Amino acid sequence: MNPILLDIPDSITTKRLFIRPPMPGDGPEFCNAVNDSFVELNKWMSWASVRPTVESSEANIRESYASWIRREVLRLSLFDKKSMRLLGSSGFHAIDWKSRRFEIGYWGRTPDNGQGYITEAVTALTQFAFSELGARRVEIRTDSENVLSLKIPKKLAFTLEATLQNHSVQHHTGNQGHTLIFARFDAKGLPDVDARWGQHLRENKAIIGIHHVQITIPKGQETQAKEFYCKLLGIAEIEKPDNLKTRGGFWMNLGSIQIHVGAEDQIERHKTKAHIAYAVKDLNHWKARLDNAGVLIEDGIPIPGFQRFEFRDPFGNRVEFIEQTH
Repeated sequence: MNPILLDIPDSITTKRLFIRPPMPGDGPEFCNAVNDSFVELNKWMSWASVRPTVESSEANIRESYASWIRREVLRLSLFDKKSMRLLGSSGFHAIDWKSRRFEIGYWGRTPDNGQGYITEAVTALTQFAFSELGARRVEIRTDSENVLSLKIPKKLAFTLEATLQNHSVQHHTGNQGHTLIFARFDAKGLPDVDARWGQHLRENKAIIGIHHVQITIPKGQETQAKEFYCKLLGIAEIEKPDNLKTRGGFWMNLGSIQIHVGAEDQIERHKTKAHIAYAVKDLNHWKARLDNAGVLIEDGIPIPGFQRFEFRDPFGNRVEFIEQTH
């Protein structure tokens, strides 16, 4: 079978990590992580010869995303499951689909090293390779002087098969380097990291996305709601099916997701934290536009990589506007 036709689960979770392929838009966070780790990466990684920019990082991410689709290199980003902070990168390269041989590479974000994240990730990827990719051989290759990298295969009981003398040139010294080759042929004896994988994208029973979300307004307030959402916020109204029109409300469309506005009384909307967060460009523009319209704005609690604020619509529904920062 042509590898591009293979259905591969698109995410892995462990006790502490959420692991997925790089996605368009990840460039700014990837740039931050590489710059945080540049001194270490520059020693051992040929691609880390110069500090990245946001633009070069986004291009790198998109190339990796394309390679994932083509099943050429299966690069994976490692996120803290709670904070979604990017902790490093791993994945499979030097893939031989015919013999089912995979090499695992990895690097960790320097401020977060020493906490076992990379060991946890490589454990999960090794299990994933044998379970989901049909691996017959999983390798780890590292320079004999890369002390941090060497710890991983040793901890996970990979077998040292060979030392390739004068196999490479060390980036930080210019000296000849010796490459150690470690291998595993099954996942037996690996530590339990509670690794689980997402469903295949084309599997019939998979959850594949969000079709719509719903908010409510008081009955009879559709005109005012359309003034706010369709005119002030610029969200497009779409036709509601005839058999649902008698229920009141209306529907809108934003990108690939529909927003259904239902009519419902006796709801204390201003007391709930439930809300929709709208991704926007130029957050300051929206803050000024809403302020000019008399909307009371409250700054949101900061989260890494984003700036945001929130407000209430005319009916008490909580609304958030959020923008990714570079």
